[in-house]
Amino acid sequence: MVYVHRLVAAAFIGPCPIGQQVCHGPAGELDNSVSNLYHGSRRRASVTRKYLNQLSSIGGWHQGD
Repeated sequence: MVYVHRLVAAAFIGPCPIGQQVCHGPAGELDNSVSNLYHGSRRRASVTRKYLNQLSSIGGWHQGD
C-alpha cells in the first residue's frame, strides 16, 4: 500500500532520506498538503504529535481547524 502523504512528499519535497519518514505538521494527519509535510525521524514526529495534542486540550485551538 502506498500512502498519499508519501506520494506528495516524493513528488514535491524529494526522496525521503534514509532513517527518516514523511511526517505531518500542525494541520494534522488528514492534511496531505506540501506545506504540512516534512521529512523527520519517528521520534521527532512523536514529540510533535504529543506537543500538538497538549495544545489541542487548551481552549481556542483545535487540530481539525
